[in-house]
Amino acid sequence: MNLNLFLGQGVDGRNVYWANAENAHISILGQSGTGKTYLISRLAKEACRQGFNVVIPDYSDSFLQMQDSCVLHTDIRKINLDILSNSKGRDVEARAEELISSIRLFCKIGIVKQDTIRQLAVSFLQENSTNETVPELISYCEKQLKASSEIEMIRNYLGLIVPISADAYTHVSIRQPGMIHIIQFPYWMGSDQRLKYTEMILAQVWNEQICPCMASKPVIFVLDEAHGLHLGSQNMSTRILREGRKFGISGWFITQWADDIKMLNTLSQAALRIFFRPGTENIKSLAKALAHGNLKSALQYRQMIAGMRVGDFFFFNTSGNAVYVKNTDTNQIQEGGNYNGL
Repeated sequence: MNLNLFLGQGVDGRNVYWANAENAHISILGQSGTGKTYLISRLAKEACRQGFNVVIPDYSDSFLQMQDSCVLHTDIRKINLDILSNSKGRDVEARAEELISSIRLFCKIGIVKQDTIRQLAVSFLQENSTNETVPELISYCEKQLKASSEIEMIRNYLGLIVPISADAYTHVSIRQPGMIHIIQFPYWMGSDQRLKYTEMILAQVWNEQICPCMASKPVIFVLDEAHGLHLGSQNMSTRILREGRKFGISGWFITQWADDIKMLNTLSQAALRIFFRPGTENIKSLAKALAHGNLKSALQYRQMIAGMRVGDFFFFNTSGNAVYVKNTDTNQIQEGGNYNGL
């Protein structure tokens, strides 16, 4: 599916659009209060009206007030995140491997320990056809190993991917094309736990998309405060940026200005890179990036950045040129338009 987004108006007053069928990854950088959340909310609505499934794990509570006929707010406890329960009917070996991959999201695990858990998972799935869940797998391992010294190790590893208790809730699907699912977290849940469950959501959708028997229409993940996701490390958010487009998974990453080299290198893989006004200490760095190192142009960009209003931003077009987009009333959206370079 081809995603076509209205970005705003260029300095010449003409509408500016962005369309990229093969790589729909977006990165948005800028300090708080510059309009990042407003823009991403508008773009998400445009995407869902074009048939995309948009999922927003709202671990930063930035989208609590987002309302629209295509928006659904869903409690995390209503989403079934049990990796075994969600993969019923698929190849046993593949399900066991997905289990190991999920554990590796949260910790390092040696080859021997991986093999032990993999073999137990395969045996469990072959012997059980009803209650296939991670807690049941833990119980199965306890019975099989009994007094073995390995049981505590297995409890610890499998305990990392036991989902939040959802016994009192009816599970709902977040896989509905043309809808925006904003996943809300309980007020008492800490930031580390919210990020953990976000990774589990990403892994669940990833496993569904890469499986030929379950793949559905393209899905877009909106990930706010992306600096908390440790981009550049071996996690699902980084994997989505690097490999997601092959399976119809796109990531829209929102963050304040980042100095972490690994994170910046990872975000540079996004096809659409948007820059709102950064903090004063980072104006020079942004001007240099927009000017591609040209000192004369960098001075001009510094002046423009200093005068940016809330909602204004720069982005690099397909030619690599920096384009300035003004805060635009979305009621002015018209058909047509083109990229404009400075």
